[in-house]
Amino acid sequence: MSFEKQLREIERIQFLKLPKRVIPPHGVPDAEVEIEAADTYQLRCSHLFYPPASVEELASTERQLSRNLPQQLVELLSFSNGADLFRIHYASRRFDDYWIPKYKILSTSELTSVNLQLLDTFHSYIEGDDDYSNDASLDYIAFCDVGDGNFLALLMEGENHSLVFYLDHDYAYYPYRDIKSEGAYGHIADSLKQWFDLLIQSSGRAGIGVHFFHV
Repeated sequence: MSFEKQLREIERIQFLKLPKRVIPPHGVPDAEVEIEAADTYQLRCSHLFYPPASVEELASTERQLSRNLPQQLVELLSFSNGADLFRIHYASRRFDDYWIPKYKILSTSELTSVNLQLLDTFHSYIEGDDDYSNDASLDYIAFCDVGDGNFLALLMEGENHSLVFYLDHDYAYYPYRDIKSEGAYGHIADSLKQWFDLLIQSSGRAGIGVHFFHV
């Protein structure tokens, strides 16, 4: 299935169903809860897509990151240059209404800024560590912001390259195969397209991995 078809499938999903066990005890304040069952919240959601990335935008991102983007990511961005998926509506009594996406697919400009920032953070942690060279690089590219400084990333090198994993900020964005982060980043899907299939099949629940949400 093409990314266009996958995104059209996601566009038809109108509710995000979340287990109560992963929601704070006070519930989901200000969120538009459509249905509350014994063990789940069903939240009304929407999705926002953007115009496709141009050849120039893609080339600029690759140039600034000094690496080629994975082909599946190029295909995705060529249809929608970023996306806000499973946006939850919040109606605050104190502020204007607002929306928060559960999955924010990064645009070309955001890919550049976010991944350079992650590299800087990693370098700040390894400064003075003789086990690393000054030009140590990351073996992944973060492509989706899932909040709280955490991201979803695509592995770029070695065996099983292109797998999608949960990039936990608690491990200072060390490379996926670094000994100091070994086993720390949860494997979610074998490819970007498989990740979108997981989103569709679980109606958004399992996008950060079944080790977080039971599907």
